[in-house]
Amino acid sequence: MNRVFEWVARRPGIVLLAAGALTLFAIAGIVDLRSGELRLWVDPSINRLLPTGDPEVAFYEHVRETFGNDEIVLVALEAPDVYEPEVLATVERISDRLAKIEGVDRVLSLSTALDVRGIDGDLRIEGFLDPMPASREDADEIRRSLARNPIYENLLVSPDGRGAAILVYFREISDRELVARGVDREIARILAEERGDLEARVTGTPIVKIALNRALLADLLRTLPLVFVVAALVLLLAFRSLLGVLVPMATIAIALTWTLGFAAWIGWSLNLVTAIVPPLVVTVGFAYAIHVVSEYLAVLGRHRAPVDRRAVALEALKDVGIPVLITGVTTAAGFLSLATNPMTAVREFGFLAVAGVAFTVLASLSFAPAALCLFGSRTAAPPGWLDAPLGRAAGRLAEFDLRRRRLVLGAGVAALAIAVVGMQRIQVGTEYVENFAPDSTVRTDYEAISDLFHGSEPFYVVLESSVPEAFLDPEHLEVVKGLQAWLEEQPEVATTTSFVDYLMLLHREMNDGDDAYFSLPPSKRSTKQIFLFGSNDEAWAFVDRGFQSVNVFVRAHAPSSAEVTALVARVEAHLATLPDYVEATATGDIVLLNRTLDDIVRGQAESLGLALLVIYVILAAMFTSLRTGLLALFPNVLPIAVYFGTLGFTGITLNPSTSLIACIALGIAVDDTVHYLARFNADAKRLADEREATRIALGEVIRPVSFTTLGLCLGFGVLLSSELQSQADFGVLAAFTLAVAWLVDVTITPALASGVRIVTLWDTLTLDLGQSPHQTIPLFRGLRPRQARIFALLSRVETVAAGARLITEGDEGDEMFIIIDGELTASVTRDGERTVLSRMRRGDVVGEVALFHRKRSADVDAERETRLLRFGEEDLERVRRRHPRIAATVLYNLNRIQARRLVENTQRID
Repeated sequence: MNRVFEWVARRPGIVLLAAGALTLFAIAGIVDLRSGELRLWVDPSINRLLPTGDPEVAFYEHVRETFGNDEIVLVALEAPDVYEPEVLATVERISDRLAKIEGVDRVLSLSTALDVRGIDGDLRIEGFLDPMPASREDADEIRRSLARNPIYENLLVSPDGRGAAILVYFREISDRELVARGVDREIARILAEERGDLEARVTGTPIVKIALNRALLADLLRTLPLVFVVAALVLLLAFRSLLGVLVPMATIAIALTWTLGFAAWIGWSLNLVTAIVPPLVVTVGFAYAIHVVSEYLAVLGRHRAPVDRRAVALEALKDVGIPVLITGVTTAAGFLSLATNPMTAVREFGFLAVAGVAFTVLASLSFAPAALCLFGSRTAAPPGWLDAPLGRAAGRLAEFDLRRRRLVLGAGVAALAIAVVGMQRIQVGTEYVENFAPDSTVRTDYEAISDLFHGSEPFYVVLESSVPEAFLDPEHLEVVKGLQAWLEEQPEVATTTSFVDYLMLLHREMNDGDDAYFSLPPSKRSTKQIFLFGSNDEAWAFVDRGFQSVNVFVRAHAPSSAEVTALVARVEAHLATLPDYVEATATGDIVLLNRTLDDIVRGQAESLGLALLVIYVILAAMFTSLRTGLLALFPNVLPIAVYFGTLGFTGITLNPSTSLIACIALGIAVDDTVHYLARFNADAKRLADEREATRIALGEVIRPVSFTTLGLCLGFGVLLSSELQSQADFGVLAAFTLAVAWLVDVTITPALASGVRIVTLWDTLTLDLGQSPHQTIPLFRGLRPRQARIFALLSRVETVAAGARLITEGDEGDEMFIIIDGELTASVTRDGERTVLSRMRRGDVVGEVALFHRKRSADVDAERETRLLRFGEEDLERVRRRHPRIAATVLYNLNRIQARRLVENTQRID
């Protein structure tokens, strides 16, 4: 990696040009540069929340193809009595104009619905308002006719007669066309011009989709600038310089542009879940960029005189590049774990977030240092007004963590236990309309219409048979009739409509409207004759052409996920009791969204489990120890547990948006842990004192870690301004979880690390033990080169100057040494005369006698500068616990060395 860093420092101009070219390419994907049209689409469809390839989704699509598109807009007009002639005339005018909107297939209302009446042996099929009533008596006749029609009763007029419904059916048009045509605004304009004094409300899936599209777009246009402003203020607070603000901000902007460009070029859109990616990239990019700039300024601070910017940038890159790269990998691992989620939107979020992290790391390690090479300061800035207070706070925290280590760790375990209690109360939900603010038009209209008509949530129960024309058979039809009767007994169900209602209506009216015939036809033949003679296009929305499947339309009032879950569970339990010769399935948007609840729980468990496993493997590999990897994972698991406990205690639902927080927080929180442990490891090796290393490491990282956490929390907190409750919940919960992660990282992580000697993978790759240490150093014989470095890193590497005394005869000692390179001389002084006992070079062991007998038996001096490996009983015990195979080999070799020494000394005596 150092070669890459050197190339960036040598050629900053080329790096900036390449970054600029990539940015232009990304912009061309986001926006059509010729027309200015936005290519990156915001998709409001719920389809992205449904599992790809799921058979239930495929069945729903089949139902829509068989019985017609269910993209319906419901317009409700409120009046004291909708049967007044003036109100009915208004219904007709509005219906006529709505039918002319581009994309509308048909309109169903009192002015377009056909009434079937049998009079004097004649079957009349004509409109309810044909002719338009001119008097109150005529209007009352319409009221009576509608009350006798099981198909339109309570569908076109509310049960209390105060609401008239106009159902607008759309042809198969894409959501993008729906939004582009501004269907909702066209409907609103017609209502404003025609409704007069009547109250008009509008709801339906197309309306909610359009509102969701606009809300997501408005959120992006509002929150992104706010996140940038917040980031700039935090950077100004942290660095107090224009450069300290501009370089990170430019880095973040470039990474965000690359991410959105990537999404646009591969044809992905932003949806209810992936719309979180842009503010996420800004906040994560802020953390990476601030580490790079902070390190650059720290390197400047170590030099008093003006220095070469490229040399400073290179030194900073070498110091911080690997930690940033590793934290990028761990963050990406957290997001990549979402790739196993069954929900399409969550999977796309995972992949897009991984791309965003990759781009932020790339920009932070290329564009940012290149910009610093060309435009960075040459002299260090004076200490900031916050540096001294932060330094004092770090000192106090470190002292508290060390003195109260058991208390700190005990508090962490207690917090985990409390969080587990909260987890038992978690509620899972997928809210759609309730996602909007309580005072938003889309939600108030939906709730008002639901109250007026006792429900506005449609779903379907489809009954199928393998026998042709099965649903002309009275036995099959009785099953449908019984199912409808049971459904209408459910408190959430407002009304049901099916093929049976058409048959019973036609059967009665073909018998001059005699209520005695309001029943199913007696035979299969009569059923077919009656239906084919009296049916219309509306009827085919309830039965297929082969009469092998029928569709029961159900309108319910179940605004919350819990109510939908309860209703669907009862419906499916009842369907299981139907005769074997029919197969019944509940389907529709609310049913499928209810299915996602299980997917959310399962996807959360799988994604989080995979993220924990991947990050643990990375940490264990990084610290070359399964035990250390587990210890490093604990400070990151605790904030996630606290997050889930908070969900349970606050009652906020686990939904597609909030289910992302655990993996996001885990991926981000591990960054600070890695940065701290990397610093602690370096200081512990340099000082050979874990307690002092704890104090220094916390002082070194508290400034960047605190400012990055502040920026992340404020950045996610900006989402509180969102129009959508799920986005606001995501923002506040993510900020809270990251704040908890910061608290853990300045308390529990130092307390844990202070009792552990850490070895990193980078150390094992870079530690110089000379050529082939496993072959040229007898103590390491039988080990692999990496194992030899692990042993060395769990000990201490020291340098002794030429002429310096390493050991004095007679002193107490409990450590021994291995010569890496250089030369030592062992001697004794008797009667003022110095006698050289031996000269020791690479691979020789020194002081092993005192390791067991505590007294030094000779003087040892450095003939020339010598590098040594020092270790004692504690180091050997540490190796034995963490790497028993390495310890066994080393102790075996030590026994052989001592045996050889014993033989040599015996031979000298002889």
